[in-house]
Amino acid sequence: MKKIIILIFIAVIGIGGYFGYQFVMGLMSDKVIEEVANNVSDEEIETMLNEPSIQQLIGENVDDIQNIDLSKTDLPFKTKEGAIKSLAKEFSVGEIKDIASKVQSGMSSEEKAELYEMVTERLTEEEMAALKMIAIQELQKNQ
Repeated sequence: MKKIIILIFIAVIGIGGYFGYQFVMGLMSDKVIEEVANNVSDEEIETMLNEPSIQQLIGENVDDIQNIDLSKTDLPFKTKEGAIKSLAKEFSVGEIKDIASKVQSGMSSEEKAELYEMVTERLTEEEMAALKMIAIQELQKNQ
């Protein structure tokens, strides 16, 4: 009888942990996108839109980026939650906290260049394209 109770207890904790993790990842991705949206200029969005990897993805749909279905692409991740999970694998918690605090307090162009270099060193070109595409879609939603 004790074994059954312990197994049920472990199952409840495991299920609660899974759903708690999913909830926190959703909140965290929303917060990161919100912070990025508040700190990206229209000029920076234009620069991203003009990059060859993004041009290849959007093709003729420049005015309709919101409606591009990323699930039909071969990008390594297709949602902001997927992007956050991928970033969490590449960066330590300390690095993520440091980046978040810099973004919140405002970044100089030199700091932005350093951050871009650090991210491009750790992510593949496909991951960078996916990250930019998701960021552009989310930024346009928030405008």
